[in-house]
Amino acid sequence: HYLNVFRQCLLQSKPREVTSSWGDPLFLFTDASFSPDSETWPCGLGGVLVDHNGTQVAAFSCKLDFDLLKVLGYPSKSTVIFEAELLALLVGVSLWKKKLRGRPCVCYVDNNATRDVAIAGRARTQPGLSLVMDLLQLEDEVGLNAWYARVPSASNIADGPSRDDLCSLLVKPTPRELVHLLVKKI
Repeated sequence: HYLNVFRQCLLQSKPREVTSSWGDPLFLFTDASFSPDSETWPCGLGGVLVDHNGTQVAAFSCKLDFDLLKVLGYPSKSTVIFEAELLALLVGVSLWKKKLRGRPCVCYVDNNATRDVAIAGRARTQPGLSLVMDLLQLEDEVGLNAWYARVPSASNIADGPSRDDLCSLLVKPTPRELVHLLVKKI
């Protein structure tokens, strides 16, 4: 299966360029929270895009309701934090693909499984497999030169937005209605 995916990428995608005209790197921090006992915020996604000077460029914060949690596998699975973390990463890249186009970007997540799946380009279960395939397709479409890394939760600036806490944001976040529409599309 993955040899066919690799073959398809070789045939359909344009080669990645290594060039001095890339411009300065960007840093994408994403996070998800999962508290299914909470009626008001059972699951949240957050993301912050930072430029090479450490300046926040963009942000998002979005709540996932129980209908969307079912799509991720809850309550059949007791936790869907991996799927939510991967979805947050995909939302961040999707929202800011014009800013990320053809640029190097370090994508910071605080979930080892999400980082590993983004690097490997494969997942063992659904919907993780669908989400990572969408991420790979988006990387090709945008010409994203991504490096995936782990950041400790306490140092992840997207932690607050994933929990509906926007006080650490220095930029106005993308309207939640727009983010919610993108999540439903994904």
